[in-house]
Amino acid sequence: QRGGHVQRRAPGPTPASHSANTGSSSTPSVPKGGSAAVGGQGSRSDQQKMLAISKEAQSSVIDSSSYIDNAISKTKVDSELVFLPFFPEDNDPDTTILMESAESLKIAERGLDEMLGMDLTRFWSNILYNPTVQLFLESFLRHRVRASDASIRHAGIVAETCRRIEDRLIMVLLRMADPAGLGPKTEPQGQRLSATAHADIIYENFVFDAPRMLDAAALFAPLRPELTARLLRSVLAAQPKYMEDLDAAMGGTRE
Repeated sequence: QRGGHVQRRAPGPTPASHSANTGSSSTPSVPKGGSAAVGGQGSRSDQQKMLAISKEAQSSVIDSSSYIDNAISKTKVDSELVFLPFFPEDNDPDTTILMESAESLKIAERGLDEMLGMDLTRFWSNILYNPTVQLFLESFLRHRVRASDASIRHAGIVAETCRRIEDRLIMVLLRMADPAGLGPKTEPQGQRLSATAHADIIYENFVFDAPRMLDAAALFAPLRPELTARLLRSVLAAQPKYMEDLDAAMGGTRE
């Protein structure tokens, strides 16, 4: 029987502004841009006109992003999106659990595809309020065999499915790591979280933690070094507190 719960630390409280009952929360203010330097010669009125145009352009760029800070909700969780945990034996299942492993991995692959196809509001609602998502992410990063163990990685009927899961999983992690998700060219209507809300969400809800970051680096760095570097840079830039957590996890080796 497959079961068990893979969790290395208990999640913290969900910020009130991201709970399902956020009716009293106000939409975060969006800055309209500062003054712009205007160079060159010309009359004072011409420079003022250019400055006004510059401010208008800056405002339109910022306003084009749809901040979703107060839109994340339990009501937007997809009840049909269910992941099963990944177990060590799923790397190289024997005949007694082969069909069960293959089916659970197909479910995971379809689920990750669905998450990448969601708009950012639904994506974050499922990240925060669908416990099966975090359970799968944690267990796969922890138990998936590393690139150094090639004999297991490339053996068995589930190996190709696991590789496809890896391709999708790192994109899910990258979407989680940046307040703008995968970027304005990818996210519908330019949806994004504010930097402050994103930093609070990922840290207070243990979306990332030091063990998960180290597991992701161990799994993906030999296979996808550029994406792994981008992932870690994004997480640390979004929430500098993780530097201290990583330092502590590695025995205080950071100078």
